[in-house]
Amino acid sequence: MIAKFEDRKHQYFYGICLIFFGFIVFRGLFSLHYFIYSGWDIGIYARAVHQIANDGIFNPYVELINKGIFNDHLDPIIFLAAPFAKFFPANYVVYFFMIISIITAIILFTRFALKEARHPIIALFSISFMLLNDGVVKAIIYPPHPTTWAILPVFFLCYFLYQRNNIGTFLTFLVLCLYKESFPFIGIPLSLVLWRRKSVYLSLITVSISFGLIIFHKFYWHEFVGPLTDFGGRLIHLIINDPYFLLQRALSKGNVKMLLYLFGPMTIFAITLRTFNPVYLFVGSPLFLMRFLNGMWHLHYSAAISFFIIFSLFKKNELQISPKRISSKVLVIPLIFVLTHGAGPGIQAIKVIKKEAVFQRSFKSSFIKMKEFLPLNKKIRILSTGSIIPHLHNYKVYGFSKVPDTNIQFDYVIIQKLKGDWYPVSGENRKRIISNISSQKESILFEDKNLALIKGPLRESQFLTTL
Repeated sequence: MIAKFEDRKHQYFYGICLIFFGFIVFRGLFSLHYFIYSGWDIGIYARAVHQIANDGIFNPYVELINKGIFNDHLDPIIFLAAPFAKFFPANYVVYFFMIISIITAIILFTRFALKEARHPIIALFSISFMLLNDGVVKAIIYPPHPTTWAILPVFFLCYFLYQRNNIGTFLTFLVLCLYKESFPFIGIPLSLVLWRRKSVYLSLITVSISFGLIIFHKFYWHEFVGPLTDFGGRLIHLIINDPYFLLQRALSKGNVKMLLYLFGPMTIFAITLRTFNPVYLFVGSPLFLMRFLNGMWHLHYSAAISFFIIFSLFKKNELQISPKRISSKVLVIPLIFVLTHGAGPGIQAIKVIKKEAVFQRSFKSSFIKMKEFLPLNKKIRILSTGSIIPHLHNYKVYGFSKVPDTNIQFDYVIIQKLKGDWYPVSGENRKRIISNISSQKESILFEDKNLALIKGPLRESQFLTTL
């Protein structure tokens, strides 16, 4: 079965979606290069990847989180990025791994959808959904994370499930387990699918690996790397001790809105065209449940699992849908919804680039000049504000409001004076930090309208006092 965009209206619709997607990708690149990005997650992974590549450290200590990278999340896939960080800045390596994963997955899915869709309008909707769904869009304009890199193996997992290729499904599951400690949970429903498909040995191996990895991470991994961030324990604690808060968070306005956006349009298609394959939602159900209970459908969290949703519209070896069964008036609703939802970030990307271009070029120039005053000694401690952090991955860099010990003395302090991301600093503390620059006049090495570099020794508390 081959679905082609022969209708000119379909071609225009797809073209507009591609244009908006292109603007969003360009905004992500622009934001990274010109310091608009939130620097936290990308700063964490850039620091880790840089140390793996250049210092050969297995579990690099990341000052931003005050622990080893694998004490926070178990995502050994970052070793794949490390060799590239020997030749290119680690923050760009982390970003390009994400953007290449997203674009490759969407290209492969486009070819799949055009070939396998039972009607051109299914292909049009599913491809547009993957281009402009909130998970993908937010992943591109929000700092990269291995959770987002996982979009490519999730596509292959769904593809092999569709082709009923059990070996391919199993091998992709193994690869996916390298991306985060949460992915082994999908092995539980996946093993049942393999069992139903008469692949008993693969089913038993899959469920064994799934439980083995879950138990290993929960009870034994800390013996190798030290204390872990117990995300699962926090969730279980809330389920037992405060289920009302958990339900309230799960049903928050933002969470419900995101759920309706991700599942609503697909549901209209499934009901109208009577085309629905629940196996993908079943396999992805542990991830859906985690996201729902944690209230985390936003940012990069729902990018990869979008494929579990959209593949539900595809059934193998079924006949083409007759045009008479297509209710264009009904199906235009989800199409318009996807386009308008994606148009917002697309148009905003144009505005951000146009509005910020001159200022951010000036900011970039200030950073280059300021960095000349920093020694090459990678052992020095730097306290910095938000969006500068990823560009300092070769130093021991800490973030304001996340310093683990108030007695730590920093060799240098870097403060962005105007725009830019300040996460996790509050608005009130931001004002205090900027106002306290003047109290360190004798120690200022570089200052212009954008940045200030102050030589220590200095403590964070010296910038959080009220003048």
